Amino acid sequence: MGARMKLRRFNVMGWIGPVFFGFAALGSAHAQQALSAYKVGATLAMPSGALNNLGQVAGFTHKLGGYWPSTGGVDVWFGVTLPILTTSRSEKIQPVIWKNGKPTLLPRYWGLYDALAYQVSDNGWVVGTSRPEDQLYGLRTVFTYKDGVIRVMPDVNALVPGSFLRLVSVADGGAVLFYWTVFGRGQEVPMLWQGDTVATVASLLPVGTSKFPDGSPGPVEAYDMNDKGQILAQIISAGQKNVILNPVAP
Repeated sequence: MGARMKLRRFNVMGWIGPVFFGFAALGSAHAQQALSAYKVGATLAMPSGALNNLGQVAGFTHKLGGYWPSTGGVDVWFGVTLPILTTSRSEKIQPVIWKNGKPTLLPRYWGLYDALAYQVSDNGWVVGTSRPEDQLYGLRTVFTYKDGVIRVMPDVNALVPGSFLRLVSVADGGAVLFYWTVFGRGQEVPMLWQGDTVATVASLLPVGTSKFPDGSPGPVEAYDMNDKGQILAQIISAGQKNVILNPVAP
């Protein structure tokens, strides 16, 4: 009995030993693959966080305008206010593309104000937002820029009454993925814009792609889009499924 117990201990250790030391050797091999060192490069004033493979960064810069008179007041005694004349200076936000720390100003669309660039694709498609000059808190307008041409997104309200929520991505072909909030329902809908066409992502899929067990239409979420126009999405089909949506050539 004692011999059998001793034999079993030997076999167990004989199995664990090579596995343990094998993992140790594997860890040691990985440890030898050191990460590349980094150094600080260009300093950017106001990037929006999008960096493409060419080293271009979408962003914006402030541009001060002229002065104009305005009125104010100074509280001099128990609620008694003395009116005074002051001056104010206009300030606009200009979209730029940063490269090697230097900004390239993008042209302004004539009807827009406070334009910001958010994303830039690897072949230079820039997407950003702006607002009308006469609307301090107005609905933001989405625009793209490529090769000196500004394009402004068509009126989405004609298709889905609501307001712009956020940009997601821009592809090399100029397609823009963004989210739109539907008025009255608070529903966030992913949409695509390219050329003169704006559509919900769900409407571009075959009928029934996303549906609940009772057959009613299910939601479509869109998380990201790469330069080829492929979309990382989530649909309802026998449960939630994360899928890649591939563009189909017309």
